Amino acid sequence: MTLTMILFPHSATSSKLAEGLLKEGHDLILYLPTDIHKKLSYTLPTDLQIAAKDFRNSVNVVSDLNQLSEVDVLVIPSLDVLPEKPRDEFAAMCNGTFK
Repeated sequence: MTLTMILFPHSATSSKLAEGLLKEGHDLILYLPTDIHKKLSYTLPTDLQIAAKDFRNSVNVVSDLNQLSEVDVLVIPSLDVLPEKPRDEFAAMCNGTFK
């Protein structure tokens, strides 16, 4: 299994990305360091934990970076290098990249 950490997953883009990674066989670590980050993620962690059961993968939420040295892939979905592009185009690019 590939262990992937997603930093600050709190958007529809993060959800699509994470679902694609689960389908590819990744175990996920969601980095949500504070209560506000957890609130912004809404039901995303629980939704992904439920989805992971179909793929026999794990989804864990952490508030520190202690496991970073064990991670195979680090994803920062909020890193938008082309902010002038529409949000849906950025989400579609992520969805296409991480199918």
